Amino acid sequence: MNKRQYLYGFVFQESWQNFTCKGLDDQEVYFNNRGSLSLAMSDFKMTDFSALPQKELLLYLRQHHLAIETIMENFCIIPFKFGTMIESPDQIIKIFTSSYNQIRKKFALLRDMVELDVIVSFNHFDQVFNEIREIPSIKHFKQEMPSGSTQDLYNAQIKLGKMVNSLLDEKRNGIRKIIFDRMSDVSADILTNDITQDSMITSLAFLIKKKEHPVLERRIEDLDHYFNGTIDFKIVGPLPFYSFYTLILHKGNFKELDFARQTLNLPEKADLSEINESYKKLSKICHPDNDSHNKDLARRFEDLNKSYKIIMEYISDNRCSFLKEDVEQWIRVKAFERENAVML
Repeated sequence: MNKRQYLYGFVFQESWQNFTCKGLDDQEVYFNNRGSLSLAMSDFKMTDFSALPQKELLLYLRQHHLAIETIMENFCIIPFKFGTMIESPDQIIKIFTSSYNQIRKKFALLRDMVELDVIVSFNHFDQVFNEIREIPSIKHFKQEMPSGSTQDLYNAQIKLGKMVNSLLDEKRNGIRKIIFDRMSDVSADILTNDITQDSMITSLAFLIKKKEHPVLERRIEDLDHYFNGTIDFKIVGPLPFYSFYTLILHKGNFKELDFARQTLNLPEKADLSEINESYKKLSKICHPDNDSHNKDLARRFEDLNKSYKIIMEYISDNRCSFLKEDVEQWIRVKAFERENAVML
């Protein structure tokens, strides 16, 4: 069976330390070191995670998270997206060469920080739901609903459900605003995660300095007293930066890059000045303002901008090779960063 290396994350350590823990399939996790950065990895069989049964997939996901969180007990780690693998040791060198400075700068911002997630729920959701049903506008609408099994009754029930959900969302939003107002000054960033149950009010991820952890916990205690125990606050963490920074391995895609090259009429090797010159020339030719009724022109302009953006990602030392053998050897680490999604 073909072997690969499975990547868990980049680790920052000022001095090298021996470390190991269990990873996927109980394989030993080890560090590949370059300067103050290390790649946490383990040997792993070639696996198509998308084809796995859900039970097996969830087992691997738990092993992935457990390894990262075990590493975090001793080091600062920026995690890779679940399922990230490399095919050969040569790619390790390419990852360090292309990404070292980028990741090093990210650690300068994150090394003293952690993520804490706070899940906020109604303690007695049935009671909250019943209170909403007793609101005059809801009671009046129910009294005016048509009787009998008709389409009008069905439509009225749908509308009633939307009215109740709207009022419930208003209540959630009011509570979220109070939480955010009292927590924002202790957090460098706050993101919302998905609500998975009706009883949930919000799920928030806080990016905080490690020394602010006790402060955040005291704020949560204060909020619990403020809501007189009607709201449940569950703190999860400290965690790696799952919600804020996840590393993605971006490998060369010859078909994609060759399409971009042809769109910009470029040779198989081009420097930055040639690429920019071709882009500007073609932009003037196929700009939609030249003929606002020409849909093909708009499509060509969209393809041009997309292609230029793709090529800029492949640029190295102000040059880009479009040769298939070079593209297939290309590899970069990209940090996926969610935009602030706090909804008030």
